[in-house]
Amino acid sequence: MLLAQFVLEYYAYQAMEIFPEPTYDLDDKLILVFDFLGNYFLNLIAFIGCSVTLLFRYWISDSQRAGQLASEQLKTEVEYLKEQVDPNFLFNTLNRIGRLGEIDPSQASAMLLIFSKLLRYQLYDCRRQEVFLTSEIKFLHDYLCLEQLYYEKMEFTITLEGDVASVLVPPLLFIPFVREQIKGIEKRDTYATFLLHFNANDQTLQFTTTGDTQIKSFSPDFRFITKRLALLFGNNYNLQYLSPPFIIPEGHCLRLSLPQTDQL
Repeated sequence: MLLAQFVLEYYAYQAMEIFPEPTYDLDDKLILVFDFLGNYFLNLIAFIGCSVTLLFRYWISDSQRAGQLASEQLKTEVEYLKEQVDPNFLFNTLNRIGRLGEIDPSQASAMLLIFSKLLRYQLYDCRRQEVFLTSEIKFLHDYLCLEQLYYEKMEFTITLEGDVASVLVPPLLFIPFVREQIKGIEKRDTYATFLLHFNANDQTLQFTTTGDTQIKSFSPDFRFITKRLALLFGNNYNLQYLSPPFIIPEGHCLRLSLPQTDQL
């Protein structure tokens, strides 16, 4: 750029028959050096200004594209989570309710009502970015009640602590942990019990699941759980795999801590 500017100006002076400025007198090297330095910084400022403008525009474009991709990925994750209540679960539930209808029609009717609420929540309420924690807990309770129709030796308890009624969370956030627990029950002949505990305070929401079945933290489904947590919360979450507070060869205790930024 400097060389092009020097040659253009020099020959422009020659073409217009104007006596060259001292700058273009090749015998005076000092003036030539100072002029080159002055032009160098002017060209550098102009070059940096144009480059920064272009880079900033590309950065904004890339950031918007990254945000759109993250949003689309989260939507895909939620759609995948909806499929966690799989066809086998639906078939087993309807089959069990049908058998229950022959024995106890009133209980079968109650189970059908729970089943309809679960599907309504899964298909419609989960379209929102955030839902009430109480709605998530009700969904988990209904889901586990229906699972008990098929796994009669399964027992569960859900306990609450703190102001859970004012907490908002992403939809279907806890159902993958429950699904992992159910997988551990499928091949057992003995009773299986587990506890779900929610503790909400001003800063954090803690979800603890304790059971006498083992959760495989290295499984693909569990890696999917941690991937979604990273997408939703970045590094602002803590998932701990703790030793069970009891002497059982196969057991688990998971504790998920989330920041509380959205409350009513």
